[in-house]
Amino acid sequence: NYNRTRLGSFYCPGAIINSLQALDSTKIIAGLSNHTLKIYDVNLMAEKLNSCFSTSAAPSVILHSAYTNTILAGLANGTIEKWDIRSSQKIGTISVSRSTIAGLVEGNKTTFFVGDSEGNIKEIDIRNSGTICQTAIHSTLNCMCIIQPTCLVLGTEKELKILGIANNLNPIYQNKIHEVSVKSLCYSPAARLLYTGGYD
Repeated sequence: NYNRTRLGSFYCPGAIINSLQALDSTKIIAGLSNHTLKIYDVNLMAEKLNSCFSTSAAPSVILHSAYTNTILAGLANGTIEKWDIRSSQKIGTISVSRSTIAGLVEGNKTTFFVGDSEGNIKEIDIRNSGTICQTAIHSTLNCMCIIQPTCLVLGTEKELKILGIANNLNPIYQNKIHEVSVKSLCYSPAARLLYTGGYD
């Protein structure tokens, strides 16, 4: 919490936690290396009953769409699986790439942005899985975040890149802010600050 006190922990036997995503104030979902998604109750620090999803490959990134109340899991095999939270059923698969999904962020209520590790970026309609716009950044993508409603921010092996959403995902800024690469990104809307973690 904000007092820098660890409130608890949960254990996933035989698996590595690749990604975490908050569903609401009491639940989080973990993407595990053993090809599963599991929902945990943060108050009990325990897995919820009947909340395990078996994926076709290890989840690398997770996105919870509040608009459709679904989970989008970006996988190591380059696909995105769409899961219904209430029924725990897979309701769709989107083939995006032949490489690992490295970034997955929500756009507006009906779209999301996805990037693979080879630097191919797409805006996709969540309702019909159609591609709205796409581009290639010609660099290895490590992470992604969004500054609503104007910019998509990418952390790559070479530099930080910002793409204009209304500008057909064309670059509007790029800079080598770390000596080697950008490994993580976080944007605070309240503070209007972008935080980066890198390898120097």
